[in-house]
Amino acid sequence: MIFKSQLILKDACAWPNLFLLSGDLIGAVIFNRPSHGLEEGSLELWSCPKDAPDWQYLSTPAPGPPGQNRMHSACGVGHDGTVNILSTGFSIADGKFVRLESLWLSQSMDGGKTWQIQRDVAIEGIEDSCVPHGLVASDAKGNLFATVYRGYGKGQPSYTWLIQSGDGEHSWSVHSRIGDGDTNEAWLAFAESLKMAAVRTHIDHHTRFFTCSSEGSRWQDQGPLTLPMQHTGHLLSLGDEKLLLTYGIRNKGLMAIGCRFSENLGATWQAPFVLHQFPEEATDCGYPSTIHLEGNIMLSGYYTNCSDDHDDYQFGVLRWDLGDFLSPRQLLSISDGKKMSL
Repeated sequence: MIFKSQLILKDACAWPNLFLLSGDLIGAVIFNRPSHGLEEGSLELWSCPKDAPDWQYLSTPAPGPPGQNRMHSACGVGHDGTVNILSTGFSIADGKFVRLESLWLSQSMDGGKTWQIQRDVAIEGIEDSCVPHGLVASDAKGNLFATVYRGYGKGQPSYTWLIQSGDGEHSWSVHSRIGDGDTNEAWLAFAESLKMAAVRTHIDHHTRFFTCSSEGSRWQDQGPLTLPMQHTGHLLSLGDEKLLLTYGIRNKGLMAIGCRFSENLGATWQAPFVLHQFPEEATDCGYPSTIHLEGNIMLSGYYTNCSDDHDDYQFGVLRWDLGDFLSPRQLLSISDGKKMSL
């Protein structure tokens, strides 16, 4: 059994976005202030070798201007090695949100050490400012894909779009809309013939699974993956049609990180399990993102406002063995004396 938790950075709300900077180096983009965006702050990039738990600050890809912050991110590395980070943030005054600021694209050609920033990025097909989340993916042709969302207030619709760029990342347009107006943050994953997304709902904040053919633009809602207040989901493709979903659990009495596993590209899912539970004093947690290290070994980043190591906002990681939750013994459940149908 392998399970280790590690506190990386204190006093950061974080919302960590983990991705591979290179074959042996992990990157994590985090918001560096202990607040849900009501303080000035920036997006920082931290890094760690895959084979050593030695996390270090690397750079600031999206520095918050005075009176503003950069707090939302979608991240990924293109086929040419360029690190791409889409970001937004808020103007703030007197501890209140003033407005959502424009979309930025930060790019690094040297593994995240230095950055070129394109500000005021427009998306053809979306008139309002919108929020990026999750993955910036690239295909073999050099096209980039990401998801963005925009809510219009309590009781109003919230929309999620897949956006694309195919001209050297200088212009973006809507590829397709995901869902019918009750969607929020999304995380993409890809198979040879399928686009997939784990999407947070706007009304009761559960996570749903959407799919779309690789060449298509019509997304199909395949149903819920979690209960209400269990979000935001990170979707990781492990190859051979295997998918891993990690997500935050914010139900009263259980503040935790949850997981589900599929062996057939999400057609069916095994029963959920709790990967890690935070102390009862925790009132905020989640937003996991997960990297596959080797074999069954995973690394999941998270944030919480209370752990055994620190009693305020923090960025931490869990190193764990997926096999510990998928052994034949673990998959047997005793309820009415019969084997549970998974």
